[in-house]
Amino acid sequence: MTALFTLISGLAVLYLFVTLIFAIGLLRRRDLLTTEQPFVSIVVAARDEQAFITACVESLIDQTYPRNQYEVLVVDDDSSDDTRAILESYADEVCVLSPLPEFAGYAAKKRPMASGLARARGEIILTTDADCTVPPTWVKTMVEHFTPETSVVAGYSRIAPVSSGIVHRFQTFDFHALLSAAAGAIGVGRSWAATGQNFAFRRSIFDLVGGYESIANRPSGDDVLLLQRFRKARATTAFCSNPAGHVTTWRSESLSGLVNQRRRWASNAIVQIGLNPAFFAYVSGVLSANLVPLFAADTRFGGAAISLWMAKLLLDFVVLWLSRRRLGTSPSLWFYPVWQILQIPYTLLVGVAGTFLGFTWKGRRHTRVSPPSSRYSPKDEPEASHVTM
Repeated sequence: MTALFTLISGLAVLYLFVTLIFAIGLLRRRDLLTTEQPFVSIVVAARDEQAFITACVESLIDQTYPRNQYEVLVVDDDSSDDTRAILESYADEVCVLSPLPEFAGYAAKKRPMASGLARARGEIILTTDADCTVPPTWVKTMVEHFTPETSVVAGYSRIAPVSSGIVHRFQTFDFHALLSAAAGAIGVGRSWAATGQNFAFRRSIFDLVGGYESIANRPSGDDVLLLQRFRKARATTAFCSNPAGHVTTWRSESLSGLVNQRRRWASNAIVQIGLNPAFFAYVSGVLSANLVPLFAADTRFGGAAISLWMAKLLLDFVVLWLSRRRLGTSPSLWFYPVWQILQIPYTLLVGVAGTFLGFTWKGRRHTRVSPPSSRYSPKDEPEASHVTM
């Protein structure tokens, strides 16, 4: 038991240190922008999204960015509902595609995304999900962050609508916390996380790392694993904090739906051992920091456990407070104590289930697969010092 607590407390201390670094990253504001308007390709994968696809497409074609300077490509991933028919009604505005046979071996969402990118003509690639909507200023705001030094831009995504239900409030708060940490990490030059709901990159960096090929067998990670490939290529990443570039995504309607979604995200954790050991250590620290309170009743470790958890409560709150100012948005902080308590069973459940049990997504069952190969393996040199926020 002593050895177990030593390991968990050590990883929890690592979590506290990294969280402090994230807070510093949120304080670093360097909004370096450009006025250039290159041709942009928006790529969206859609599977059984008839309830949301109309709103998504309408928002994508209603942009302030010059219409002749961007294209919208939506890849229908073998939908069994009316998604394809709805998309065809926008054929004059949207390029409706099907997955290409050469990507048949690509897992889950990477198959339609790779197919769309194969047809994309843009110098800049923007991605979002088919159940998301974007503001009219989305393309313009994201593109503004592509200064000559910047190859990747991660953006913020909010969950809506928020109801009074505890599941909805929890996922809203938790997702905001995840993206706050991502923004803080990018602020100190560490490209650790992003969401495909609001993600952009230069075509040149995508081609340089071999696209999705080295992570094609992973059932998720079309965003965070791809970002790790970009990191290894020493790409400079910016975070778009401007609310004019924020995306809105639909909430999971049930606890089981939320847990299944987060299991999908957690399934990538073990892969980080090879792609980014520091990030894997941090993820392990997240789990450990939430397990520390379980030792509070043990007289041998109680004092240390309570002290570590109190430090976690303080530093997490600081990050959320800073991100509220930095991102111009935040869920109500009164839910913070509830979120912290629910984190204890939630992280354990999602972490273990996502790593060992697989998940079901869009009607397809995905199980564990072996870690990806390293087709592109540049030397692990320090990341470029130039950081944009």
